[in-house]
Amino acid sequence: MSELTVRYLPWLVVASVATSIASAYAALTLADRMRASTTVLQRTIWLSGGSIALGGGIWSMHYLGMLAVVLPVEVLYHWPTVILSALMAVAASAVVLEQISHAETTRRRLLASALLMAAGIGGMHYTGMAAMRSRAMEVYQPWGIVLAVAAAGVFAWTSLAVASRATNCTRCRTILRRTLASSLMGIGIAAMHYTAMATVHFHDMGAEPDLAHTIHVGLLGSCGVGILTAIVLLGTLAGAAFDERRITALSEAHEQLRKAHEQLSDAHNQLNSANEELRMINEELEGTQQELLRMQASLCEMTVELNELSIRDGLTGVFNRRHFDRMLTTEFRRAVRRQGPVALIMIDLDHFKHLNDTHGHQHGDHCLKEIGKMLLEVPKRGYDMVSRYGGEEFAILMPEASLESAARKAEDIRQRALDLKLPNDGNPAAGGVVSLSIGVCVLWPQVGDHPELLIHEADTALYRAKRAGRNRVEMADCETEAA
Repeated sequence: MSELTVRYLPWLVVASVATSIASAYAALTLADRMRASTTVLQRTIWLSGGSIALGGGIWSMHYLGMLAVVLPVEVLYHWPTVILSALMAVAASAVVLEQISHAETTRRRLLASALLMAAGIGGMHYTGMAAMRSRAMEVYQPWGIVLAVAAAGVFAWTSLAVASRATNCTRCRTILRRTLASSLMGIGIAAMHYTAMATVHFHDMGAEPDLAHTIHVGLLGSCGVGILTAIVLLGTLAGAAFDERRITALSEAHEQLRKAHEQLSDAHNQLNSANEELRMINEELEGTQQELLRMQASLCEMTVELNELSIRDGLTGVFNRRHFDRMLTTEFRRAVRRQGPVALIMIDLDHFKHLNDTHGHQHGDHCLKEIGKMLLEVPKRGYDMVSRYGGEEFAILMPEASLESAARKAEDIRQRALDLKLPNDGNPAAGGVVSLSIGVCVLWPQVGDHPELLIHEADTALYRAKRAGRNRVEMADCETEAA
């Protein structure tokens, strides 16, 4: 058997290498899409597409490389074997893509993927070689087979290692790494094929082969294989690009929603903080308000006490002279408007100077207190007013009181003072106890009259009682009825 001369068509060689690189790029792109898939269905679809793209690309590269071989004898292909080789390439590609599409790719997984790819490419290649039907017989070199498979494995491992590092890079660096990886993988596939072809020899058997189930692939067929492969690859890349844009758009929308949610969460937290601050401020204000209310109540009590102190006599507890003067003016004017009476009782302790000289000023103060206490306990109307007029003198203002009621009240007071039995040795006329001299005046004031008129008349009656012997009640000689 004579050895046949082999030559290659350069443009088909270039086309086969380009097809191999493009197939690898499409496969790695789809592996990224598998990695980004969120459902089992999406992952299965991209696995199927990637397997067909990579397996079909390897198969197309192989047959373009086979068609680039020009032998001096006619070569036909057994199409069932051709289909089997294509299925082997697709199956091997599916296993490899499944391995490299995981989120984390270990060295062991990369090595297993490279070995599977090398085995798949080698199996597909030699199965495809077995599909050749011609007078030529192939003679293989064992070392050539090992070298071809080893070349495919080394290039596959290198390309997969480069591709696996592009998962967390920027888009630009990812594309560059993917291009480098696909170039290495495509060159590895082509290197395996052409290394194997370089170590095989064809010999003329001189006998015609069995041509059952064979087809002839000419120039048109070569172009058809290349065009069909290009269409499949372009469709695959277009689908991957569309899905990548869709995923990117969804990721951007998700990121915007996440940022919006964070902003809403921050706003909600700020509102909660502001609400908490307002609550604390409100509690402080409520506390301050309660404190102010307590202070106000305390001030009111103090005001009442101060007002009471300002109008009360500090020794006897009855109203003081200043308050008496105000009330006298008020009641006098009211009596003028109503044309009614107003009564005034003037009271003086008998021999009070002698009492102080004999028994001491402390006893004198004690007597004043007791008399003031007695005057407050005497039954009176709600608007009658007892006051200390000055020194040992007291005054009782009785608005709208009649002469009889004023006289009766004055006599009752005189008798109650005797009943107290307060010692006064300088008052023998009363049996050595404190007694009172009282002057009473009941006046019907007219327009133009002055309050001092009432005081003058009551005081005159008081001094008349003193001159008459003390311990008695005298009525003022004044007009006691309206004219």
